[in-house]
Amino acid sequence: MAEVRLENITKDFGRVRALEGLSFHIEDGEFFVLLGPTGAGKTTTLRTVAGLERPAAGRVLLGGEDATGWSPAQRDVAFVFQQYSLYPHLTVFENLAFPLRAPGKKLGAREIRRRVEEVAAKLRIESKLDNKATALSGGEMQRVSLGRALVREPACFLMDEPLSSLDAKLREGLRVELKHLQVELGATILYVTHDQVEAMTLADRVGVLVGGHLQQVGPPEEVYEYPDNLEVAQQMGHLPLNLFPVEEEAVRARGIDRIGVRAEHLRVLPEEQAGPDDLRAEVLRVERLGAEEVAFLRVGNRRLYAMGEEHGRFPDAGEVAVRVETDDSLAFDPSGRRLDRDPGGRGEAPPGGESPADAARRMARGLRD
Repeated sequence: MAEVRLENITKDFGRVRALEGLSFHIEDGEFFVLLGPTGAGKTTTLRTVAGLERPAAGRVLLGGEDATGWSPAQRDVAFVFQQYSLYPHLTVFENLAFPLRAPGKKLGAREIRRRVEEVAAKLRIESKLDNKATALSGGEMQRVSLGRALVREPACFLMDEPLSSLDAKLREGLRVELKHLQVELGATILYVTHDQVEAMTLADRVGVLVGGHLQQVGPPEEVYEYPDNLEVAQQMGHLPLNLFPVEEEAVRARGIDRIGVRAEHLRVLPEEQAGPDDLRAEVLRVERLGAEEVAFLRVGNRRLYAMGEEHGRFPDAGEVAVRVETDDSLAFDPSGRRLDRDPGGRGEAPPGGESPADAARRMARGLRD
């Protein structure tokens, strides 16, 4: 496996700038996830690393060597696409063996069979080797697609949302298998997705890409809890961030423009238990997801989201009280930069000494009034 490094990559498609000054590195044996919305430049980044796109500026380094001018065949990377891209007229064995029979490989039949059978066993498709690709389920087809990359034993794997076309249960199972395989093989993986759950569960480190700009890189838990800015905060987490606007001039003068509160940091109480700083909200809908519940709430013309792990925590309808009861709220300045300070000392404390949680409670009182 090999280290991957991008240095100041810029890529244009006509008048559209897909990537601008993109720089990050992936350690040898690291699972790096690039997270971002549709159109952020994720697939363009993968194609640039693979050599399928040539950057207008910047360098791609593989294993410490400048690979910017190398052809795709010289880069020793394996690309796993969102769609399976299997040869329907070939068996599973022949699909897996296909990349090993390329002219430059010069592998014997015995070595090809050994690699194919070894990978098929790891992916639990050894009983399907004689089946045609068209006779497989979606999950099996994606396993074959992954296997075709694994048999090559490349320096780096590039994965373009390979699980997005599968149903939720299959995605969950293949996430576990993929992470297990990566650890077992010590594989270097660059994986792109718009799915925050995939980013949180798979990544050793995650990079948040928005509009061709890399916003933040770090361990997924750190990026979730201590986002550098509002765009990162809104990308991390599968529920929207609750935002409280700051309208008081005295608070705005101290640099705080908006307060963000995660859904799991809002507590929903019966209205009769409301305190002086609590919001009064209307329950619009409750989604019960097994051990988890999500409440969709309305305060005036504003929508809020609350999440809890206790079954039956939220009433199905009616008026409730909503309380901000955490010190993990996030304060943002007018540009969207986060102001609150994390345990590592990054960021800036809001002027005036007021914690984001206190500010959020006061914003909630302002919304109620």
